[in-house]
Amino acid sequence: MVDLIELIEEFEALVDSPETNHHKMLTFLKGVNRRLPKNVIPPMIEFITILKTENPALFYELKEHIPKGMPLFDIIRIDSPYEIAKERLAKRKQRQRP
Repeated sequence: MVDLIELIEEFEALVDSPETNHHKMLTFLKGVNRRLPKNVIPPMIEFITILKTENPALFYELKEHIPKGMPLFDIIRIDSPYEIAKERLAKRKQRQRP
């Protein structure tokens, strides 16, 4: 189990790393629910929105490799404003700090 701040920071590092490929990102996204406590809603739409804007090549590569029927298949097709996604993640990081 990790806390939300660790998870967000791990996501940000993956998005920024030139070493991240679609397999690494898909593995991360598929594991989000398992890694957070049950009472924490994962910021999946925010993750996808930020990925789409900050690393579009990785986003489109990932999109090609998500099988139909997987919940992420539907989530990755949701459009959300980038600025709102960044703001929501920043607020969630602040709320989680002791």
